[in-house]
Amino acid sequence: MKKITALAIAFSMTVLTLCGCNVTVNNNTGENATTGMANPWRDCTEEEAYKYAPNGFSAPDGATDVHWSMMLPDNDPKRENDMMVQMKFDLDGISYCAREQASPGEEVTDISGMYYEWQDTEDVTLANWAGGNMKAQIKSFANSDESAKLCMWFDIETGYSYSLSCSGDGDAAKNVDIKSVAEAIYDPKKQIGANAPEIPETCPEEATDEFLAKVADENAPNVDISGCDTFTQIVDKKLEKGMGYANEKIGDTDVLLVSSGTYDNLDQNMAAIDAQIFMYTDDAIVEVGKVVCGGTAYPLAVKDGNLYVGSNHWLCKYTLENGKLKTVAKAVVEFNESGYESYYYESADEEVNLYDTVKTQEQFENLYAEIETATVINFATVGGTSAKLPPYQYPGPELFYTVVYQYLVDELAKNYPAADVSIPCPIIVAEDESNKDDIRIWGDFWMFNYDLRGDTLECKSGGSYPGCIHVKDVLDDPRGYVVTDFEIVGDGSDFGPTAKKIFGKYYDKFMKIQSDDKKRDKVRAQIIANYAVDNNLDIKAFKDYGWDPVKLPEENIDSFYGFND
Repeated sequence: MKKITALAIAFSMTVLTLCGCNVTVNNNTGENATTGMANPWRDCTEEEAYKYAPNGFSAPDGATDVHWSMMLPDNDPKRENDMMVQMKFDLDGISYCAREQASPGEEVTDISGMYYEWQDTEDVTLANWAGGNMKAQIKSFANSDESAKLCMWFDIETGYSYSLSCSGDGDAAKNVDIKSVAEAIYDPKKQIGANAPEIPETCPEEATDEFLAKVADENAPNVDISGCDTFTQIVDKKLEKGMGYANEKIGDTDVLLVSSGTYDNLDQNMAAIDAQIFMYTDDAIVEVGKVVCGGTAYPLAVKDGNLYVGSNHWLCKYTLENGKLKTVAKAVVEFNESGYESYYYESADEEVNLYDTVKTQEQFENLYAEIETATVINFATVGGTSAKLPPYQYPGPELFYTVVYQYLVDELAKNYPAADVSIPCPIIVAEDESNKDDIRIWGDFWMFNYDLRGDTLECKSGGSYPGCIHVKDVLDDPRGYVVTDFEIVGDGSDFGPTAKKIFGKYYDKFMKIQSDDKKRDKVRAQIIANYAVDNNLDIKAFKDYGWDPVKLPEENIDSFYGFND
């Protein structure tokens, strides 16, 4: 028999016998047994397998005795993303084994676990897979005792390797049409993009010019410039402490940008995320428009006379025309609850509106690449600000969360313009405390910055930082714990892939939580209520721009934290 497996087993048993490694003899039965060799495979459901191996397969019509399992490499929880999924089934009297696993590189990898001296290799193209263009290899072995076949392929678009194998006594597998079976296990419902959102024909509502203008009008300054004949007079007479201003050129026009605040962009610039923009006419100063960014990751920037305003999911490029801001180009990406994205792009120059085409994604990525080379506008800050409220401190009983909440305040609040108080709002997805040297907390971590107006906290800025915080239990540190790392989900087209990588088996739960605005507001209100009571403050509500105030609930410091229950 020309089977390498048999030789390997014989050699291994010889070595074990000679070395006495991990082999014991049962004196009652005389049978050899091995110890300390944990089985890396475990049974699972088809749904669980799909979470770790998207773009997967299903049992073909007529299959029986279908069994799913998965293997965690080295039984290492940190290697969840390398999970191998396996489906065994019987079809027409033959037993098959299909496998899938994420693989590095760009070539076919044999993950079948079969070790025959293959006699024949055939290159084929599989129907269904990759739109009918999937290249695959079929390997065959046969002798007088047994026969085996293997089909394996690699999807370069997704980075997953696949194998389908069968074997049997005599000629059982010799005449199997394994290519047809490989095509039959293809499941279109499990392919990436199968659950993508429906493709609308127009720009998503949250990125239309009208909606962005409404948000900018609600968030950017509203400076009354009456009585001012020059930009200098606006700055000297109208701007309050903490506001920012900058002189730039948009198109061919010199303008003054006035922001509600500034922040250190850590590149020797004091940046801003909103602006009311003014220009000179022949006999007066007029407002040309207002803009607001989605967060401090995208400060206002200029390049070649264009103004760039962006967020994680949309980016606009403006110029000035006839005394008003004009959209030169706009790129948008939308994600549904399954994390699938659709792209939208429009351009005044090309007079095209594109949605969800290859060109659209390319234009989206090109526009985001432009802002990387644009110059962040350096705003001068008027005077300074003084905090009216005590800084946020976690009021709960758990030392563990004291460290986590303080880390969020220290690391995230500094990215925003100064406000009266910065309050974190972590929405916990899952926790794993099995390893005290690497406690992991998955969540959608928010930071909100407020100014106090009467008995209401008005939100000035904020942002979401979904990801996984790593914490270490340190006995010799007075805090008890330290944060060692914070993995944050990427922006734009990187959102889906990085979210799946970081959240792993908790990805679906994260996407559901991230889209639940009501739950977030409920958690946010409770955190603020606890802060107010802990500091003896008469705060009764919080308010976002353009929305009605949200009334605060009763204090619940003792049992609220952790999973925000």
